[in-house]
Amino acid sequence: MLSFVLAGFACAFAALCYAEFASMVPVAGSAYTYAYATLGELFAWIIGWDLLLEYGVGAASVAHGWSHYFADFLAIMNIHLPHAYTDASFDFNPATGKFVSTGAIIDLPALLIPVLLTGVLIIGIRESVTFNAIMVVVKLAVIALRWDSWERSCRSGSSPN
Repeated sequence: MLSFVLAGFACAFAALCYAEFASMVPVAGSAYTYAYATLGELFAWIIGWDLLLEYGVGAASVAHGWSHYFADFLAIMNIHLPHAYTDASFDFNPATGKFVSTGAIIDLPALLIPVLLTGVLIIGIRESVTFNAIMVVVKLAVIALRWDSWERSCRSGSSPN
C-alpha cells in the first residue's frame, strides 16, 4: 500500500513538472517538445528515441499478452491454433538465466491484433469511438458474467475460481 502512495506522489510531482513546462512552452507537446525547448536538440533527440523504445517494448508486451488471451478465447470455442504460431520464438528461463528457443515460429495474433487496431484508428475517429464503445460493453459483460458465476458458486458452497 505504501508503494501506491509513493507512486501517487511521484505522479503528482511529474504532473507539476509538466504543468511548469506547459506554462513555459505555449504549444501542445510531449516530453520531446519540452526537452527541446528547455534542454536543447541533443537531449530532445535522446528522449525521442527513448520514447520510441519505451512504446515499442510496451506495445510488444501488451500484444503478447493479448495473443494469449485470444488463444484462450478460441480454445473455449474448441478452436486450437498451432503452438508454432501462438508463442514467441524465444523465452527467458529464470532458472538458467538464459534465453531459450520455444520452437515457435512467430506469435501471429500478437502481430495481427495491433495491425487490426491500427487499421481501426486509421479509418477514422467515429469508427474508433464505436469500436471502443463495443469493447467497453464486451468487457463489462465479461465482468458481469464472471461476477454472476462467482456469486452462484459462493451460494452453492463450492470454491470460486
